[in-house]
Amino acid sequence: MLKAFDEAIHDGVDVLSLSLVNYVPLFSDVDERDGIATGSFHVVAKGITVMCATGNNGSSAHPNIAAPGVNILAATSPLYSFTEGGYAMMSGTSMSTSHVTGIVPLIKRMHPNWSPAAIKSAIVTTAWRNGPSGLPIFAEGSPQKLANSFDFGGGLVNPNGAAEPGLVYDMSAADYMEYLCARGHNNSAISRLIGKITTCPVKKPFILDVNLPSVTILVDANLFLLDLGQDYTYKTVNIFG
Repeated sequence: MLKAFDEAIHDGVDVLSLSLVNYVPLFSDVDERDGIATGSFHVVAKGITVMCATGNNGSSAHPNIAAPGVNILAATSPLYSFTEGGYAMMSGTSMSTSHVTGIVPLIKRMHPNWSPAAIKSAIVTTAWRNGPSGLPIFAEGSPQKLANSFDFGGGLVNPNGAAEPGLVYDMSAADYMEYLCARGHNNSAISRLIGKITTCPVKKPFILDVNLPSVTILVDANLFLLDLGQDYTYKTVNIFG
């Protein structure tokens, strides 16, 4: 796995698309055994954008972005026996990943100095929350429910919007390192991931400061308490976060 990432860096690619059979949680365990985490960090540090399929795991998949992936007709490798005439119709997150991967070079052509994080932000923050026709998007499963961010991430990819997002959330390799420090990983684990000796700041970074395209808003909620008739003194406390 790591050799493949190294070859991609050597070849000077601008975008890397990953569609793997076995589910490996990205950055779930920061050490040299997680080839996807280690390899992705190395290529992103070189300015290469990584697009990775989340796996076809139903409700256990939490993507950043959604794209067409049902009954996609495309050319196939001659190694596959189920193809007919060099083409096949397939469905899955691998097909969706290819659609998003194709958008990245178009964005880089318009904005050659954008980082992988800026490109990801542009794609996620400009996505459609409804379908292109304006109709709502529903999640898979029963009973039927409207899809939300846990189903489709930012929404359905919007190529024209991603080209001109207005504002983006940007991150450098150093920002990712601070995020790992904020998660409590030790210097040894992070150093193995990055490939050089790394020391976390003395003051532990705040994990919510990671500059990803997510927003927390304050919401007023009306809650009710039942008075059981006892003689108590009550104090109201406002909690934010």
